[in-house]
Amino acid sequence: MELDSGIPVLDSEGRRLGDSTAAAKRAIGQVVFSRILHGNPRDADPANTDEPAGAVRLSSQISLVRRSNPGATLCGAFLTFATPMCCALFPQMASVRVSALEAPLRGSIVKGGRKPDEVLYYNKGL
Repeated sequence: MELDSGIPVLDSEGRRLGDSTAAAKRAIGQVVFSRILHGNPRDADPANTDEPAGAVRLSSQISLVRRSNPGATLCGAFLTFATPMCCALFPQMASVRVSALEAPLRGSIVKGGRKPDEVLYYNKGL
């Protein structure tokens, strides 16, 4: 949907200047990259990272009878910190230059008195 209609592009004061499919492509690329690094199998990532395989291997060793499993504890700690660290690779409000936007939107923004090298912002998502 974002690739068809675009995502909102804002100026430094938070005013919406339009919707950009170019910004949407950048945002989706950043989110996919951070999810692949995170290796969350629920995100249907195409990369087989070590973390999901390790999580599957450790989860098969967890016994409900035994209360303490260092491997499961380590796996849980890793998953707890991996998500925020991978989401923080890119800022939530990412930036894009006007010159990097698609031509129709760039034209309307420049007509509005902005310079092509001015930086605008968009919410990348999680």
